[in-house]
Amino acid sequence: FTLAEEIPAGFIPIYTADDLNNVRNNLSGNYILMNDIDLTQATASGGKYDVNGGGWLPIGCANDYTATAYSGTFDGNGHKVIGMRIDFTDQIDYNLLNGSDDRAAYAGLFAKVTGKITDLCIVNGSIEIIVPYPTYSMPIKIYFGSIAGYSNAEIEKCNVESNNIMMEGAWSYAYAGGIVGYTDSAVNECFVENNSVVAEYNRNNTYIGGIAGYSNSNITHCYSDAKRVESSTFQSYAYAGGIVGYSNAPIT
Repeated sequence: FTLAEEIPAGFIPIYTADDLNNVRNNLSGNYILMNDIDLTQATASGGKYDVNGGGWLPIGCANDYTATAYSGTFDGNGHKVIGMRIDFTDQIDYNLLNGSDDRAAYAGLFAKVTGKITDLCIVNGSIEIIVPYPTYSMPIKIYFGSIAGYSNAEIEKCNVESNNIMMEGAWSYAYAGGIVGYTDSAVNECFVENNSVVAEYNRNNTYIGGIAGYSNSNITHCYSDAKRVESSTFQSYAYAGGIVGYSNAPIT
């Protein structure tokens, strides 16, 4: 990475965790990281950004974990977001999600992205959900990724190191990846190292990958050295791969 010292025209600088949190207030803005941001204490239990005990609230998420997409350009500028903790275990109102159009929950630094994410590093974070045996009437979809749960944005030159993603007991359609859970757009020149992405005891339709859980677009010049990528279901359809769990597009 080459770190920019000047702020490009049209970009809003991010120097602190407060600045990063404020991105959620303008989801179409363009931003550039000017420092490493350490969220370790802020998203730990009782920390400033420990929202209702669940740690970091993904950018674009409402408190029920449904989401609005970030549509700007986010330039990590070679800097790191360190120690981001997300724990959805006791956070999601499944009955409320049943009333939404897509019945989905999203987790990552961002919930959903449709703009561009570049030159960003996520380090020493964790994302976890343990879903209780369903008490709700319909299945939901769960999208987990270190950068974003769902992407229809170009993600390029990003890396994730020593991040752990764990989902257990999802009812249906679970997507998890070291970079992104589910992508409809290209992922280029990204790598993950010393990560784990694990989905256990899910009912069915589980997609787990070192880079992406499920991809509908090209994955190009990406590298995964994940220490553990594992998927299991007790009914049907579990996919896991070092780069992607399931892909409908070329991987080169």
